[in-house]
Amino acid sequence: MGSSKKEINRKKQALRRLESGIDVFNQWRATFPTIRVDFAFEELKGRDLSMINLNSAKLRRTDFSGSIMQNVTFRGANLNGSNLSNVDASFADFEQARLAGANLSDACIDGANLYATIKDGWDISSIKCSYCWVTKDRNSYPDEPDVFMEGEFETIYGGKKFKIRFPDGFQSIDMLALPFHVKKILDQYPGSKIVFTGLSAVGEPGLEFQVYKDLDVNIDALEKRFSEVAREIRLQVYSIYEEQLKLKEETIENQKFLIGTMMSLLNSDKSTVNNFYFDKVDQSMEQYSGRDIKVSKQFYFNDQASLDKLANDLEMIKDKMENPSGYKLESIGKIKNNARKGDSEKVKEGLISSGKWLLDTSTKIGADVATAAIKSVLGI
Repeated sequence: MGSSKKEINRKKQALRRLESGIDVFNQWRATFPTIRVDFAFEELKGRDLSMINLNSAKLRRTDFSGSIMQNVTFRGANLNGSNLSNVDASFADFEQARLAGANLSDACIDGANLYATIKDGWDISSIKCSYCWVTKDRNSYPDEPDVFMEGEFETIYGGKKFKIRFPDGFQSIDMLALPFHVKKILDQYPGSKIVFTGLSAVGEPGLEFQVYKDLDVNIDALEKRFSEVAREIRLQVYSIYEEQLKLKEETIENQKFLIGTMMSLLNSDKSTVNNFYFDKVDQSMEQYSGRDIKVSKQFYFNDQASLDKLANDLEMIKDKMENPSGYKLESIGKIKNNARKGDSEKVKEGLISSGKWLLDTSTKIGADVATAAIKSVLGI
């Protein structure tokens, strides 16, 4: 859509005021503050524009290259796609300005206020900045600028960005999946060539990454590639958290079973433990509810042949279990290996830890040796 005649006349009027000098231009702006200056697509390069008031101005694709722009106020201006290469913008105020796609290569921005600016896709190669305000507002924190070593500002805020978009929109599981998305991409490009910059809520939600200029990649292809695997990562995270939730539920059931077993012992006149595979050392406890209770506090393994039989039963249980979780297979494997080694203490710990689910499984399968050992250590 072309500009209206009124807009064209206002642009010409603003340019005439500018040609009359910065003081005349700023006075005109102060007199007519509601007029929004429009220098979009204009060529204003190589000028001394220091101290000019361009707050809220339309400066899209304006060419300021090589100009002196010290202490210029760009607050709220639209500088998208503008050419600010090789300008001296020391102490300029860019707060809340839009600098998407702007070219600031070889510019100097020492002391500038860049707080709350939009910087997507800007070019700041070889920019000069020893200090400026980018994480804090210069007006609110005049004595607390961000300080940078040579080249550091470009390293942190330069490069191109790409976004990983979520299939079917952003879902709650994607918050849990964030570390997995980040790791997958950083693993593909080690050496700090790509940096995770955050979760973008602008437009379609997605993860934003910054690519340094020395990494030869096609941004569009990169976005497409990793957006395609986003669904795969989401399903992977679902599986991981479902497994963890299942393990927690099993742990709770085991704890309930052990508590119930101990309460049964405490409520009996005397607790006895089958020493089918273990020697028993009884130790007296303090009086509990007026009853003298003896419980087995320690067990000593005394028969390697029995341990080997237990290991064989555990191997049989592993083979016959239906859809066992990785956690259960690992637990059985550890107990079996400790049995082969003759490490009775670790065998006992493993049997107690596995508790109800292993007892139920061994009973169902008919692993009599394992069943007896578990009952022995649990005092059943």
